[in-house]
Amino acid sequence: MYLLLFVSFTISCTVDDKLSEPTATDLDLQQNVSSNILEFVSFQELEDFIADRIINERDLLDESRIMASNTGYHSLLYIYNSNLAELDSVGISYEDVAIVNSYDDMLHLLLNQDGEVRIEAKTYRIDGEFVFQYTDNSERFINEFLNEYRAGSIRLEVNESVEYGDGLLVFRHENDEVIEFIFDDEEEGEGFRGVTANNNFSNCSTSHRMVSRQFNGNYLFYSSIGASTKVQKRKRFWFFGYHYYWSTVKKYNRLKYNVEYTGFSQLGYPPTIFNANGHSYCYCNSAGKTYNWAVGIPAPYYFSPNSGSGETIHWAHEFSCNPDTVHRTINY
Repeated sequence: MYLLLFVSFTISCTVDDKLSEPTATDLDLQQNVSSNILEFVSFQELEDFIADRIINERDLLDESRIMASNTGYHSLLYIYNSNLAELDSVGISYEDVAIVNSYDDMLHLLLNQDGEVRIEAKTYRIDGEFVFQYTDNSERFINEFLNEYRAGSIRLEVNESVEYGDGLLVFRHENDEVIEFIFDDEEEGEGFRGVTANNNFSNCSTSHRMVSRQFNGNYLFYSSIGASTKVQKRKRFWFFGYHYYWSTVKKYNRLKYNVEYTGFSQLGYPPTIFNANGHSYCYCNSAGKTYNWAVGIPAPYYFSPNSGSGETIHWAHEFSCNPDTVHRTINY
């Protein structure tokens, strides 16, 4: 089974407006949050959770902040877009936060500080190059596996899985998109499999930049492919001294895409070629498009761009700058 879904994020009110009173969706979210982890009784429930946000064009960064305020759930999406002082106020140290190398905001919304989500009474943890599926009784085998793998006594190829101990399943993924979770004056790195690019607004005293991205990834239980455009502002904050970080801000963002990609079945079916052609334009945290996604054990399909088969075109607008528009094209 695969899903072909389209997304264009829009929002017509501020986060503070939404925080004033819980919505029906907020109340539904409270049923999914357990001990600061999202919990789904089935993959169908997870599928519905994702589809609702994509089909209804939800702004995921806004939603991550609402979830943190109303349910106490601090997703990686929320954490990656917070500064040290904000994290300290909720008892999170960034040294202890999982680094999940994906540009997919949906994946980061699903995962907590430890890179975990719970589905069908099993926990899925993304840690380094591995995805671990475990129960409460099998979590203890994770460190044993890592020690043996580092010692070379276990070999595991990319996109392969192995059962270890009693109830631990380990999958080695190949996603190495670089995540910015850096403070002081360091800049974001360039992606590898995922493509990212920064364009600073010229002659802009407020230090804005456009971040344009293409992404695709397979994490055993979830796979996706898409692109996004966002604007970040360089901000200064105090936390035992002054620090700087890039904060995503709402601006007029645009994304145009015309691409071809392949869906590879993990259930033994022949590969399928897909095309995506469209446009996203919004005043939002991110103008994003998820061309395709899938969930399951394993996710029925994972997706890869077809080299030379298309492009994504990114625009962002910051009217305090002159010129006030940044533009970039990224080829497949």
